[in-house]
Amino acid sequence: MEKVKMPRVRFVFDRKKTANKTNKKGLIEVEVYFNGKRTYFSTGMSVFKDQWKKDAIIGLQTMIEDNKFINSYKTILQDAVNNQFKETQSVNFDELRKIFVKSKQEDKPSAPTFLDFMKERMQTRPMAYGTWKQHRSVLNVLKDWGKIRTFEDLTPSNIKLWDELSIKNSKTGKPIETYHKVMKIYVREAITFGHISKDNNPYDGFKIKRDRSVKHAFLTQAELNKWCKVKLPSKLAETARDLFVFCCYTGLSYADLSNFDTSLIFEDNGGLRYVNDRVKSEETFHITILKPAKKILDKYNWQLPKMDAHVYNRYLKDIALICGITKTITSHCGRCTFASTVLLANGFGLKTIANAMGHTNTRQTEEYAKLVSYNVDRSFDELNARL
Repeated sequence: MEKVKMPRVRFVFDRKKTANKTNKKGLIEVEVYFNGKRTYFSTGMSVFKDQWKKDAIIGLQTMIEDNKFINSYKTILQDAVNNQFKETQSVNFDELRKIFVKSKQEDKPSAPTFLDFMKERMQTRPMAYGTWKQHRSVLNVLKDWGKIRTFEDLTPSNIKLWDELSIKNSKTGKPIETYHKVMKIYVREAITFGHISKDNNPYDGFKIKRDRSVKHAFLTQAELNKWCKVKLPSKLAETARDLFVFCCYTGLSYADLSNFDTSLIFEDNGGLRYVNDRVKSEETFHITILKPAKKILDKYNWQLPKMDAHVYNRYLKDIALICGITKTITSHCGRCTFASTVLLANGFGLKTIANAMGHTNTRQTEEYAKLVSYNVDRSFDELNARL
């Protein structure tokens, strides 16, 4: 009696020969072969040609989870085939498909989604705490919205809907650009890691409407003078005030303030200079330590105190109330004050300010120029007085 050959269960990649290395993916399937007959079961997972090697997905940030996902399908089929063959020495393909579909419905393994990818990248990519909170906020909005979950959901039509949602939410104080800026970071990384092709970038041809209604608060010179002189109720409040004034005269963000290193200060042409890389963007910035900033350094023996961000911002709001300032003052306002009141109002050009702020281009700096349109009127008034 001829011995019956064992059935075979294996992965098959790109059975229809459509995949390449750039813009066409191939489907990963599980093949069941027995007695000259074969049938295929889709895993639902597709990758590029160079991302499949020796029955495994390679070169992806999520390849461990991806491989667990496709292997769970193969295991379902292997177990079902083994049970059938043990009982009947045969394989019933129709019954096998029913078992497979039922197993998927009852215990469906979930493929890594775009939201999973965002969460994982947020845990591994370096960023300041404030930036991480911003990214987490956008991720939570995406989860609640529900229209973009998988990589396949990253379509131009969904980006347009995302834009409509960002416009709606901008009325509650969240800038439109924030939603798109964060989304574009992870879309680019999804392309880099091969989850979507460069040709399928949903942002291609999409123009972001900048939200002109969102204004960054800053202190005028009169408000800054009052802020420096006001009597405060506690040492902690004084410390918060000093740190904020230091930012007003250096342009440091909270993250760069926390990272401030006095050993990087050097003397040049009679002035004190400071050069470092921004925590957020890693762009290099160059500043001169102005007299008000040096006064604060001297007060603390050139070792600036540290303060928790939440505590710091709470004190800033309290100090604003004491000063009678009705603007919403946050740590970022110190940076805005430096650009607008300290530099722009005193005749510094956009390129110089961009260099001091660590901006990649003057387009970012131009936003601060719009904050100080009042300086145009003031300049005309001063000119008129001299005529």
